Amino acid sequence: MSKKNTEKKLFFRSESFDIDEFGNFSGELTYELHGVISSGTVVNAFVEFKRKGKICLISEITRCFLSESNNVLTVYSSGTIDGDALPDSYKLHYRFFRKIDSVLAKPDLPGNMGSALLSTSPKSFFGRPKWNCFGGNKIKSILVHNSDGQFLISSNVELGKNWDVINLVARYNDDDYNTYVQEDCQSPYLCLKENYVEGSEVLVCEFIFFEAEKWLELPLINNLEVQRG
Repeated sequence: MSKKNTEKKLFFRSESFDIDEFGNFSGELTYELHGVISSGTVVNAFVEFKRKGKICLISEITRCFLSESNNVLTVYSSGTIDGDALPDSYKLHYRFFRKIDSVLAKPDLPGNMGSALLSTSPKSFFGRPKWNCFGGNKIKSILVHNSDGQFLISSNVELGKNWDVINLVARYNDDDYNTYVQEDCQSPYLCLKENYVEGSEVLVCEFIFFEAEKWLELPLINNLEVQRG
């Protein structure tokens, strides 16, 4: 498949901006992401608002995982603005995270209600842990607790030298993705705590590692319309 066909692009879908009598501003922007591959992608995005060319508000960063079946990005913004600073334009800033590697793990399962088992990585023929992957990222252990017929899963992860730009997405038994977004972390060690999965004879855990690409931006949108409440 050509690069052109796999290129990820955001397409504008809708916008809504409101302000009440107390100057409380709120906004919502939605975009569709085209070109999502089967493993999905992590997206960071924020909105920069301007008034007469000067920045008057910057939204918090929205962090989400998008897939082929759920490709809509929604970015929210809020703040207190007086009449002289009401925005008249905005610009979306965003970055994608590319998949760099993944791990499939089948931890041991506790048989009795209320019991738990801790699993560590099996070794390959050459003695290398099978739960290690590119960039020094590792699944160190997986704790499975049998909670009344459900599995309560906690996974301990060690990230490599680029840990500050890595995002990790986990999926259990082909269920919906459970996203853990790594941002402004203080350590390359993290724990994905208390993910519930229906009981089964086999538990398959998929961990997908994504690395941040450069920040991009869409063109400045002028003539922003704000509804007054």
